Amino acid sequence: VTVAQLQDSVVNADIRISDVTLIDMFEKAEWGNQRSVTLRYKAYDEERTMERTDIEHLQAVVTKAVQNLGAQVR
Repeated sequence: VTVAQLQDSVVNADIRISDVTLIDMFEKAEWGNQRSVTLRYKAYDEERTMERTDIEHLQAVVTKAVQNLGAQVR
């Protein structure tokens, strides 16, 4: 899975999500072809202030979206 695929998956997870940015990437030789990636995304609702439940929902759909690509969320 590429970083671009992860970014596309996150931004397409919910209409309120935008601007997915790669923050950090870390690799170790013993991990083989795996790496640790940190992404930041912005989310906003044009119609109302987002509440805690909205944020929790976004986190859940983003987690599911990247897991569907085979990524592990830590």
